[in-house]
Amino acid sequence: MAHRPLNVQKTPNEDTRHARAQAVHEHNLAIQNDKAAQVIASHASGIDDCIELLAMLGLDAHAAKRRR
Repeated sequence: MAHRPLNVQKTPNEDTRHARAQAVHEHNLAIQNDKAAQVIASHASGIDDCIELLAMLGLDAHAAKRRR
């Protein structure tokens, strides 16, 4: 793909493609984070351990629950 100067605006089609790619990326990241949270929860020794492990990875214990 050829690069263009920064002052040239994107076409609506490029904006749409970018928005779609971003949405797919965010969806895949949410799935990955949910799977990681499930693995951590299954191996944690208790709720406090689980929350601490999730926090170490930058995951929110409540975010996965809200997405379901």
